[in-house]
Amino acid sequence: MVFLCSCLDPNTRECTPTPPTETIIENSINHGSIKMSVLSTHTFPEDVQELLDVPAGRRVPDPADDHVLTKYNQQINLIKVAANVLPEFWEKITVNRKAGIPITSAVMMFRLAMDTLSRHYLDFFRESSFKVDNRVQERKDTAKLGFFALRNLRSAVDNLSNVQSLVECEEQIKLVIRMADELHGQICETYEVASKD
Repeated sequence: MVFLCSCLDPNTRECTPTPPTETIIENSINHGSIKMSVLSTHTFPEDVQELLDVPAGRRVPDPADDHVLTKYNQQINLIKVAANVLPEFWEKITVNRKAGIPITSAVMMFRLAMDTLSRHYLDFFRESSFKVDNRVQERKDTAKLGFFALRNLRSAVDNLSNVQSLVECEEQIKLVIRMADELHGQICETYEVASKD
């Protein structure tokens, strides 16, 4: 008998997903003028962990095919747009909270926006497997910081119980946006410089 799902137990016919792997991250990361505190332990599913760990630029694209670079640039643009939309959704949470209106639906919309941004980061990590230029690893490292900042934001949103957690969320939103803007700036800088040569 053949089972389609690799995690399906042949005896119980129930799916038993593999537990996520654990990654230990430093307590703080210094990146230029940014000092980011991260959770001491991040737990990611195995496939996500692999995307984070594998070096960028290990595959060489066909030089005649612009499709790889186009998709790579699209993911960076999508990350920037999705990150810069977060304040709009956050504003709905703060307005509802101040007005005494339940924030459940606003938080759900904010979580969906974070999920969208997370998917764009994961797609970017997949596209980073191609050596589109010599700075692909540098941009992946920046994107990883943005992804970790997004993870910290998600954790802060999970603890939305007091004013301090509101302030923490606002700081994390700024950091998520800053890292997305920096990633976008790096690609613009690379191809602006390249076009001048």
